[in-house]
Amino acid sequence: TYPSPSYSLNSMGLVTTLGTDFSIEQKIVNDGDYTMEFDLSVDDNASSWLSVSPDSGEVSGHDTLTMVISVTNTEAMGEGVQSGKFFLTTNSGKNLQNITESIEVDLNVLPSEVQILSGTAAIPEGDPGPVTMLDNNGNPLHVSLDFSSGNGGTVAVTYYPTAPQYDTATKVIDPDSLIGRPIFGNIHWEVESELTKDDTVDISFGLYGLTGVQSLDKLRLGRRTAYSGKRVDWDLVPVSQTQVDENNRTITALNQTEFSQWTVISDSSENTFIDNTPPTVSNLIFVPDPPQMGNDLTVTLSISDESSIDNVVLNYLIGGEPQMLPIAMSSVGSNNYEAKVEGMDITLRGIAFYVAVTDLPGYVAFSDTLSPAIQFQEDQLSTTVKGSAFKNGIPKSKWRLISMPAELDDYSVATIFGDELNGKPSKKKWRIMDHSGLDWVDVSSLETGVGYWFYQQVKKDVRISTGSGRTLDFSGTVIELKSGWNTIGSPYPFPVNIEKDPNFLYGPISYGIGGYEGWTDEETQLKPWAGYGIYNRTSFTQTVTIKPIQTAVQLAREKEDSDEGWQMRLMARGATYADPGNMIGRVKGAQEELDKFDNPEPPIMPEYVSMTMVRPDWREEGFTNLFTSDMRSLEQRDGIWDVELRVKGEKGPITFSYDLEGNFPTEDAMVMLDMSTREHYNLLDDQNIEITEYSEDFPYRFKIFAGSPEFVSSAMADALSLLPNEFTLRQNYPNPFNPSTTIEFTLPQPTEISLVIYNLMGQEVRTLKRGMADTGHHSILWHGKDNRGQLVSSGVYLVRFYSPEFTASHKMVLMK
Repeated sequence: TYPSPSYSLNSMGLVTTLGTDFSIEQKIVNDGDYTMEFDLSVDDNASSWLSVSPDSGEVSGHDTLTMVISVTNTEAMGEGVQSGKFFLTTNSGKNLQNITESIEVDLNVLPSEVQILSGTAAIPEGDPGPVTMLDNNGNPLHVSLDFSSGNGGTVAVTYYPTAPQYDTATKVIDPDSLIGRPIFGNIHWEVESELTKDDTVDISFGLYGLTGVQSLDKLRLGRRTAYSGKRVDWDLVPVSQTQVDENNRTITALNQTEFSQWTVISDSSENTFIDNTPPTVSNLIFVPDPPQMGNDLTVTLSISDESSIDNVVLNYLIGGEPQMLPIAMSSVGSNNYEAKVEGMDITLRGIAFYVAVTDLPGYVAFSDTLSPAIQFQEDQLSTTVKGSAFKNGIPKSKWRLISMPAELDDYSVATIFGDELNGKPSKKKWRIMDHSGLDWVDVSSLETGVGYWFYQQVKKDVRISTGSGRTLDFSGTVIELKSGWNTIGSPYPFPVNIEKDPNFLYGPISYGIGGYEGWTDEETQLKPWAGYGIYNRTSFTQTVTIKPIQTAVQLAREKEDSDEGWQMRLMARGATYADPGNMIGRVKGAQEELDKFDNPEPPIMPEYVSMTMVRPDWREEGFTNLFTSDMRSLEQRDGIWDVELRVKGEKGPITFSYDLEGNFPTEDAMVMLDMSTREHYNLLDDQNIEITEYSEDFPYRFKIFAGSPEFVSSAMADALSLLPNEFTLRQNYPNPFNPSTTIEFTLPQPTEISLVIYNLMGQEVRTLKRGMADTGHHSILWHGKDNRGQLVSSGVYLVRFYSPEFTASHKMVLMK
């Protein structure tokens, strides 16, 4: 007979990943008696990815040709499906005339990160029991072979995490007539073997990576010749030979005698094979637990998903850093992944981490966020930590607010501070105190989240190291605040933000960490080791939350309300002490009465420069009368602010300065009147005012007038009219008197005075006042007693007033 070529496939479907070239073998059989001559040519759309060898030759009668089909140049072709054809020309026609036939080839190029897994196994003869197929690296191929008998041999399996080649014309032959509208799962296998058809085997396929399964029991197995393309029909394994294990998610073809290409098929009414759910993450753990500072931390978790997993990333945050760091997690067995955080990142600053899992369809799942407490040893936590308020040490002979930025095993102040400060606390060496209510109280142990006053006279810029302890987790710390002033601190050894409601709370502010001795403005971050004052305006307990991971700063809400109107910042600075954070003005949302924009003056220290706005009317309502901010309504135009400067411990001049922000009406005026010197200053001009003549015994007073020019001029004239123009000593009244009399005098300026009672012999009887006295009208009551508190006898007495600028005296008559 004439030559007769026979080949099993007229359509081929091949799969690879980007950059992975490969080759397969296919056979052409000559079933005729005559020698078959052949030529092979390729059409791959000029992409040069498909070739065959040999491309010509002869095949003897009843002989077989093995040809090698090669796929190359995959790095350049890109992802997706490429199509080509083989053209086979033979002398198989009548009279050995040439006939040309074609074989379609479709190549699916997957992304390079997708894993196509292959492996082989040697099957013993007889009944060896189930054989689980693995690739060369031990990864599962999701195929198990259970032979009931046979001579043994080698089986090769390739697992493809993608659907086989098919289109609408691809036929599915179902012996049970249950599949009317077939759809194909997104996985398939090529199973090849040298075993004979006398061998029978149960082939189980694990459904790892199969997506969109709603009815597992409705799945069917399809098979066809290995490397078949979309023009080749699928034969379904009969239901009677199909076994589905829902618990283990496997499907088994029973009593099979041949190997081929396999996939999972269903009717579209039963399953979709479309993954629309993210992966499931579980069993997130870390080792060691608890972590130790400087030691590696290993994180593991389990993942399940309908699809294959694209990537698993451990994201971890070191305390105080602006962003998380990613580490790709590695597969460590079925569904489990692992990553290691190096010990260099396990520090005092703590750590928080979560895992993000992405499957091949692009769905993402996130684990919980964990933040384990890091254990540290003695002398590892100190005031030199990054971002510390006292990185250069705590100064000598100056008050500071401090707090503890971790949990310690021993909170005793003697243990924490004793080594660096020569033993236990004492008034002569060092003290830690709590100013709760009206009293200063020495404390013997500390708490996290609390601020304490610290004063040491032992060393210049002492640096403190603590004992052992642990960092706090990053879930956040909630601190309760009683009504009035509270002192708090951050329990984290890095700067963190604070969440608060500005309607109820003022602060936080700290002391002495702004480059001067005095209170800071409101802070947006809490620094490690620093303590802070915060004021609860209400009569109820309020809370603040310190959250290391959250970056929003609630203080910004106040500024939003202050965008309209104007604000004048008032600043007073001496050589050592300063108070720069005072504000007057008119802003949107503020009212004339006390509200959230009016913040109280913080507690004063033993020595200070303090500038305040005085509101005696608010004290009558049960509040303080001294305020660091006095903001008023935009509905009003004209206003007067009473400002007082108090000083103690500052020896040199005080510089008063100001800074206008916002939109002050161009037609209005703003003037400050010095109530001591009668000097007035236009606050719309830039200038600094130096105050040299002040007293620690009484405040230095100003008035600030803002509004229409007519109002400012009139109000300033009224204020000046109330100030004395000259020194006077008025006659006492009543006179004669019994038993008391009132002595009045006026001062046009602050000055040193003495007011003394003498008898007619010139002997001093009683000193009524000696020292600095303020501008204004003064009155002193004398009850007829001497310096020893004894009543004096009837008679004539002299009251003598003395100051460097003025001296006067009057006679007084005491009659009994």
